[in-house]
This record gives sequence, C-alpha cells and structure tokens, in this order.
Amino acid sequence: MVCENCKEWSRNMLKRKHMIVTVGLSLMLGLSACSNNAGTKNDTNTNAETKVTEDSQSIDEAEETLSPYYGFEDKDDNNLAAMFFIGSGNQEMNDKMPAFLEKYSLTKDLFEMVAEKDNCEWYVIIPKYIGTKIEVERVKLNDDGNMEVTEKITETEKPVLLCCNESDIVPSAKVTITYKDEKIEFNPCLSLENGKLAKVERVYTE
Repeated sequence: MVCENCKEWSRNMLKRKHMIVTVGLSLMLGLSACSNNAGTKNDTNTNAETKVTEDSQSIDEAEETLSPYYGFEDKDDNNLAAMFFIGSGNQEMNDKMPAFLEKYSLTKDLFEMVAEKDNCEWYVIIPKYIGTKIEVERVKLNDDGNMEVTEKITETEKPVLLCCNESDIVPSAKVTITYKDEKIEFNPCLSLENGKLAKVERVYTE
C-alpha cells in the first residue's frame, strides 16, 4: 500500500507540472501577439512611405502644368515650346496673324512683341509649361564664322512674336527656352532647301 505522504507528494508534483505548462503556453501566446503587432506596425510604416512617394509624384506632375496659351496637338512630352512662321515682312504677318489667333483661341495682346529687325521674318514662339522662360538675344556672325551674342533683348514667360533675320542666310536672333533644369537654344530661320520653317529639336512645329 502507498503511504499517505507519497500520495500527497504525487498530487503536488502534478500541480506543479500543470502550472509550468500553463505558464509556458501564456508566454508563447504573448510572443506571438507581439510579433503580429510588430508586423502591423511595419505594414503601417510601409503604407505611409508609399503614400508619401505617391504624393510626391502627384506634386511633380501638378508642377508640369500646360501653359494656357498652349492649345496644340503636341504628343511629344520632350517638347518645351512651339514655334510657327507667320510671314516675311510686316504686311504678310498682319494678314496671317488674325487667322492664327482665331485658330488657337489666342489674342495678340498676350504676346510680347520683339522686333530684333523690322519688316523681316516673323515667328511665334509659345512656351509649353507654366514657368518656362523665353530669352531672345541679338547675334551676329563674327570673324571666325561663329554666331556671337551682342545683346540681350528680352526674357519673358509670355508667348513671343519675334521679327528677325534681315538676311536669308545668316540668322540674327538666338532663342533660349528654359524650363526647370532643362534648356534648349536655337536660331529661328527658314530652311534653305524648301523655304519652310527649319525644324528644331524639342520644339513643336506644324
């Protein structure tokens, strides 16, 4: 027969085992909850970072707002401006300008008129994005055969109506288009091959 003391000792050992198992389970559940909370925090932080990135992209896109003067079918995102040839001489410009303004819903008072030379070739230059600057300078051919800037005529964010090029061969004006950290430079002129507006990289023409 088992003595009473031995029975009591067995009962105490069983209670201790039950207690150890219960405490172990509690600890395991606690660690699992902490891990889940940490994962939730990490997901929240990731979502927040993604939201900030998306907001930054939206701001960048909002900054690239088309100029209200720019109503052309220009599908090239690399273009910074548009240019049109309006006529050779004042009379031809005055004859063609009303139809051009009506076609694109513009008015002549929106333009900054720059007559580098009078009664010569007339060009319209229109910035594509708000914040774009148009700079016009007078140039001449130096003794080395290179174009040399002699004078800054204007700098504006408005469309420009430019009269230049007394000579059919040598341009007399240089135009610089600046948008943010991008810049293009060119001399408005007509092609010697076909008499049409000479194409310029990153400038829309028809």
